[in-house]
Amino acid sequence: MQSILSIETSGRQFSVSVYKDNTEVYSAKVEMEQSQEALAAPVIDLAMKSAGLIYSELDAIAVGSGPGSYTGLRIGMALASGISFGSGVPIVPVGTLENLAFQILENCPKAQLVLPVIEARKGEVFFGVWSRVAEKPEIDPVCVGMEEFSLAIEKITGPDLPVFFSSGDDARKILAEAGFEEVIGLSPDSISAAKIAAAKLGSGSFVKSVLDEPSYLKPVYISSPK
Repeated sequence: MQSILSIETSGRQFSVSVYKDNTEVYSAKVEMEQSQEALAAPVIDLAMKSAGLIYSELDAIAVGSGPGSYTGLRIGMALASGISFGSGVPIVPVGTLENLAFQILENCPKAQLVLPVIEARKGEVFFGVWSRVAEKPEIDPVCVGMEEFSLAIEKITGPDLPVFFSSGDDARKILAEAGFEEVIGLSPDSISAAKIAAAKLGSGSFVKSVLDEPSYLKPVYISSPK
């Protein structure tokens, strides 16, 4: 059975979970400001002690890979990289939109298509479309302007209109006018990342160490610091 440490730092909260034998054995969320880096490591150590594990006993480290806070993502990946380097445990990157899509599907059991949206700067949004039955996204995560986003939404037709989550009011208005159903109150979550990582481990979708893959330290889908 799998033991996974999950670190999610893409948003305003630092979230850490330990997922063992398909069960959440520890989970914590801490509101982060300037002290994020200093607080993160002790919270991770507490999570491991609470779960009765040492790092070398882990099967994987799940880490949020963006989009999100530039500083937060770098901190999360640096922490995961350090643990991986010291323990030899593989890392499973989990995208923020993928994380949100997973949560929408869990919260909306009748939904067949889901569409998470994250507001970016300069009138842009990050979005993707996932299907309950497909292994890969129907629309891969992209960053586009609002006009291009509207055109993409117009092309989604049929009986299975997406259930969506949006962090931006402009995108929310476009999606609501298109007749899509909204789910609210979501945020990137470490336990969801752990569940996604557990599934990915079986297919070999992980990297040996973030240090071996410098591009993971600066994910493609990240927003600029505000």
